[in-house]
Amino acid sequence: MAKRLLTFGTLAAVVVLLAGCTIFGDGNFSVGPGPTQASPGTYQSQGGPDCHWSRLANLGGSFSSVLASDFLSGPDVVTILPSDAGFQSEGCGNWTPLPASGPEHTSFGSGAYAVGINIAPGTYSAPGGNGCYWEEDSNFLWNGASIIANGTPDGPITVTIASDAVAFKVQRCGVWTMSQPVMTNGNCYVSPQGTCYFAGESCPTPLYGLTVEGGDGPITCVQVSTGIWEWENATGTPGTNCLLDPEGNCYVAGEFCPRYDDGVTVEGGDGPIQCVQVATDTFEWENVPPPVAGNCLLDPEGNCYVAGEACPPADYGVTVEGGNGPITCDFIGDGMWEWEGNQ
Repeated sequence: MAKRLLTFGTLAAVVVLLAGCTIFGDGNFSVGPGPTQASPGTYQSQGGPDCHWSRLANLGGSFSSVLASDFLSGPDVVTILPSDAGFQSEGCGNWTPLPASGPEHTSFGSGAYAVGINIAPGTYSAPGGNGCYWEEDSNFLWNGASIIANGTPDGPITVTIASDAVAFKVQRCGVWTMSQPVMTNGNCYVSPQGTCYFAGESCPTPLYGLTVEGGDGPITCVQVSTGIWEWENATGTPGTNCLLDPEGNCYVAGEFCPRYDDGVTVEGGDGPIQCVQVATDTFEWENVPPPVAGNCLLDPEGNCYVAGEACPPADYGVTVEGGNGPITCDFIGDGMWEWEGNQ
């Protein structure tokens, strides 16, 4: 059941009388506990391509009365304070109370989000581009004083949203995708319910292969079946960049690696190692190629590789500047790879 409300300026307001007047749509509202007012609190909306809202110091509608406002494409979150006199909304759809927990998405587009409810804290990357803007805030007042960090990147951007951040707003940057979660509660990864993960519980796929401190000791995120990842008890040093074998020891070059790590490079037991396919359905950790001097790949003695010399299997198909021109690592048969001069 809905009632038509008082009007302020030229906007008509409609409030859905549910949950003590805490669900309302577009319009111009006074703030307070009454049945025709918007109750103070933190609200979220699905927004739209042209969502516009304003928190008002008075109901006169002048520019000077605006405490904070935003034009946003996408979902939105805002806090209405008891001291606010009014709230205006246009093109945002229904506003509903922000829940205490949520799905914590790890991929999202333009909009304003609650960290730890709408999106998970972590390190995210986006393509960026012309007009891209991002902002991390300590609350949902959006008045400038709450900004923790922001940016206007023209190109690709990577941002770490801290676990103690409250809000994150982004526009015109493309899709943000998590590359690495962040640790909270000390050295313990936290479930969506806010408790530490334990062995046997589900783990997020971006953490596959990572060993961290769980609720009762080190745990490693492993794939237990198709499309299912779980935390398993582990030994060894948690939180390092060293992938552990089932016995809790660091993998080293020459040892088996899971096919799902194909192409992944990590710190092994004796230096950087990369998971490569060495035969049909067989994958092994191999030493990472030696460092590059300029554009020249170095052999173990520190000299440039030249055509005819052996090349690491991990460099198969890679073309670099060799000792006397461009060379490509090619498979020549019988488990052998060599640098070949480009024609």
